[in-house]
Amino acid sequence: MHNFVQKTSMLFLLVLVLVSLGCTSSTPSDQTTNSLPADTQTTLGQSNDSDTTVDGTAGTSPDTDVVVVEYEFSLSSSEPISSLSDSELSSAAEGFSRIIPKKVKLVNSFSFSDIETILSNSEDLQSFGFNTVLIRIPYTVTSEGLFELIQKGNLSESDTEKLFETYVVLAKQKHWAVWIAPSFSVSESLIALPDFQVKAKELSFKWAAVAQKYFADFFSPAIVIESAFQKLTDSERRTLDETTSFYESIAFSLPTYYTGPCIVYLANSSQSGYFNKGTCKWVAFDLTKTSSQLTASIERFEAIADNWQVKFIPVQIVDGKELYSDLFTALQGQEFAGGLGLTNLSWLNDKEFRDSFKEFLIEFK
Repeated sequence: MHNFVQKTSMLFLLVLVLVSLGCTSSTPSDQTTNSLPADTQTTLGQSNDSDTTVDGTAGTSPDTDVVVVEYEFSLSSSEPISSLSDSELSSAAEGFSRIIPKKVKLVNSFSFSDIETILSNSEDLQSFGFNTVLIRIPYTVTSEGLFELIQKGNLSESDTEKLFETYVVLAKQKHWAVWIAPSFSVSESLIALPDFQVKAKELSFKWAAVAQKYFADFFSPAIVIESAFQKLTDSERRTLDETTSFYESIAFSLPTYYTGPCIVYLANSSQSGYFNKGTCKWVAFDLTKTSSQLTASIERFEAIADNWQVKFIPVQIVDGKELYSDLFTALQGQEFAGGLGLTNLSWLNDKEFRDSFKEFLIEFK
């Protein structure tokens, strides 16, 4: 009996030792230490804090405190993007919601290459502080009065349209706030003014419906459409009248096609007196002023914004990156600034500019 108890005790101790060794074994080298699925990871520069969407639902805001990280910033070359199929586009649209950043921190795109570079470098750009991408839909008006969509390579117009929709879907999937805006470039066109107005509105509504389909966060009926009217009229006064007419006729019908925030995109802030039409409560404009004029331009618009209670976005500075330091100063404490945009991605290769721009993005809340 004594030997049986002794053997049983020894066996029990052996079991305890084996169990202990099994519990303390190390994690295999190929096993991840983070149990979250890859598609739920929080992108650097973002958080999963809840914001209210335009549609009244909760969602992840693309505009939160930015984590400052020291790293060598460089944009990688973009890989060509192929269009998604119709079924893939429709399926993707079902999962989107509209989320509006507290402050727009815009990275601009002017070409197919630009937008594909942005999409290929989304994580770096968002880590830097950007939260919004502008996707331009560029049309040229021929001397015969035809509106032609600028196409990529050998793609047809319909395939190019599908490619732009693909850009929108990929941008939403990569957590960008998306701003869609058609643009109309006119050379020496023979098109009659009424015909131009009708066709431009038709295309604006077409892309407004696309913006609604994918819950684009912003939509503009046109980009700097007064530039087109300058080519089609004989005076500055008539240009302004035609621009006003365009927004008056389009803005009140816009909610039929698009229910999100409408942004009127103008050539400059001095023309912003007519922007408050219908549902368009945001305004964007290009800053092409010299340094000495920049602050006055911002202050003039602040007075207009105060009167109409809108938000505005200085989108780009054509005159050069050196003016951004003056823009930063002009926007400090600016209550009505809805955001700002970067003109040229390549400027981020300049370390001095990059550091000052990043610092401003962090403080611009």
